[in-house]
Formats: sequence, structure tokens, C-alpha cells
Amino acid sequence: MSDTERLIDLERRIAAIEERGTVFPASRCEPEVLAMKAKELVAVRFGMTMGTIEGRSRTPEVAWARQCAMHLARRFTGLSTPRIGRMFDRDHGTVLWACRTVKEMMATDQAKRRQVWALEDEFEDIVGGRKPKAEIRSPKSWRTATVRNPNADLRSANSGLSGRHV
Repeated sequence: MSDTERLIDLERRIAAIEERGTVFPASRCEPEVLAMKAKELVAVRFGMTMGTIEGRSRTPEVAWARQCAMHLARRFTGLSTPRIGRMFDRDHGTVLWACRTVKEMMATDQAKRRQVWALEDEFEDIVGGRKPKAEIRSPKSWRTATVRNPNADLRSANSGLSGRHV
């Protein structure tokens, strides 16, 4: 079943459940369906079509939107990077790169950080308050993180030696 067919099927199931008056349990939703919803949300918010997000365009606007969709899919579904990559017709390395890029942009660009946070908040509302599978540290902790000195281990290891060299 293609992504489009799955999305249509999901919409039909949601409509049927709403007609019966029961609540749709987003917490039991298939991760692939949630990933497709992430793609759909990003496409709508960025004013693009699903085809554009899934397409081969490498323009900065399309690439950023695609990276945000991959970030949401990775963060909220717990799917592996190869599975997310297949949903976007990409390999797992592209998904890793997208998640790393979004993380770095959030750390350096306040506008992009707000944009991603707004997408995350809206996606949480869509999936019914489902908690993220992968926690991402806040930008404040990124700025205050200390860089470990690789030579510190050598100094501490050598400090236990006696004056005798072997």
C-alpha cells in the first residue's frame, strides 16, 4: 500500500470513528501513519504539496521543510532511520543528516527554533499529546555545554606514574 493510499485509508477510518462518536486513539496509531501525518503537517505549514516534500528538489526551502518532517517523524514515532528514509524515498544517512541539521539550526537560529517548536507543538496536538520518543536537549543546554579536553585523560593517567620511566 502506498503512502497516499494509507493516508486516504486513515482519513476514512477517522471519519468513520467521528461519525460513531468515539475518540480516535492516536497513542495506538501505527508509527508509519504518524510519520505520514508529520509530512502532511509540514507540507501544509510550508505551503507545499506532499509531492514536493517527497520529491527530488534540493532548494533550501524544500530541503528545510523535508528535514523538519524527518525530524518530527524521528522524534515522535520511534521509527528507525532506514524506515523513515524509505517513507521519504531517501536512505537512512539522509535522515540522520536531516535530524542533525535541524538540531544545529535550532541551536543557532532563533527563528528556525521557533518554527520547529511550533511544528512540534502542533504535531503533539494532532497526535493527542503523545510524548516524543526521542528527547532532544533544549538549546540552552547546547549553549552551556562544555567541551571535554581530550588531553585531560592522558594527564590524569600519567599522574599516577612514579618518577621512573619504563
